[in-house]
Amino acid sequence: MSIVTEIGRVRRVGWPRVAGWAWLPTLLLITVAVLTVTPVVTALLAGFRDAPPGRAGAISVESIRASFAVMAQPEVWQILWTTVWLSTVRAVLALALAVVLAWIIARTDCPFRNRLEFLLCSDGPCS
Repeated sequence: MSIVTEIGRVRRVGWPRVAGWAWLPTLLLITVAVLTVTPVVTALLAGFRDAPPGRAGAISVESIRASFAVMAQPEVWQILWTTVWLSTVRAVLALALAVVLAWIIARTDCPFRNRLEFLLCSDGPCS
């Protein structure tokens, strides 16, 4: 593709050059998306099959009805509520702890600050 300028010169216009490292965030995003979505979709599809886990089975109208019948039970909703509640509480507590530790590392001159930062960023005994 080329463009003729006012003076009559021909200037080539093409795709902008992108550095090789600029594709890394996109590659990382795609990798995380695939590794996150694949097990979720697999678990959802396995919930509608007519065979126990680990066995070959098919998704049929009867298996879908049976799955929805199980989901209509009040115990299932209690389990779901407990899961959501515990996840939310733990996420809020982890966020509060992370904010406090980040503030200590960034804004104070506490002793052992470098070691604390290393422990938080490494795969040490904390993880």
